[in-house]
Amino acid sequence: MFCGQQGPKNNIYHLSQFKFKGGKSTMNFLNTSHRYFIQYMLNHGTSTVENAIKFSAKVTGGSVNDANSLKTLVTQINGVISKQGFKMVFTTCEVTDQNLIIWLNTKNDHITQLQNVFTLAQLEYFHAILMEIINSVEYRITYPECLNITCSLKFPVTRDAGQEVFEEWIKGGYYVKQTNFVYLGPRLIQEFSAYLKTCCPSNVCILCQELVFFGKSCGSCRKMLHSYCLTKYFQTVRQCPGCQSNWIEDNRNTNHAGSDSDD
Repeated sequence: MFCGQQGPKNNIYHLSQFKFKGGKSTMNFLNTSHRYFIQYMLNHGTSTVENAIKFSAKVTGGSVNDANSLKTLVTQINGVISKQGFKMVFTTCEVTDQNLIIWLNTKNDHITQLQNVFTLAQLEYFHAILMEIINSVEYRITYPECLNITCSLKFPVTRDAGQEVFEEWIKGGYYVKQTNFVYLGPRLIQEFSAYLKTCCPSNVCILCQELVFFGKSCGSCRKMLHSYCLTKYFQTVRQCPGCQSNWIEDNRNTNHAGSDSDD
């Protein structure tokens, strides 16, 4: 399962924090519908587009009732919150293929930006899970392995406490849990893209130029691409966009990130 509909309990963001320098409130530039949707995203962190449309339809009296009108609403809001170092983006989860909207902090592209949200122990646990995943061959770890990390932390975290906060991270879009495996979530990939590109420079889908940790690999050049990017690409040509060979999937790493090698 991916993405519950309630974000981290200790989410520090709230409407009242949006202030321009000089004390002029950002809220002066947003109508009631904008404010309701901002609070919805602050509470959830990550939402399916479908659920976001349902919520918006209720608070706008039906004027926002499809993906296009939702994008218009989000564009209007982004024009204001971007001044505070935040934005909302539309993306697709590479693991579940869900169409999502995500609340992002753009002030600081580093794990330490979470230090005001999580305790030191939680922050260490968050980072430890991240490093275990990006250092694994298939960019995933089992759920039991994820929970067992609590035993090796500098700051003590009980297994139960670790499980509780990890479930919050899943709901917030930082991690994805599916079929007993844990993957990097779309919010983590988006929010820490510069950090991850430094750690994993070859993990870039050549079709969209975004990070990829779960997808399909070419059997000839081993390049990894998003499954949803390939689906669109294959509508016109059935060749690898990297090496131009006829597409033969690398079944050794089907649906998982493969080798970092360009050979």
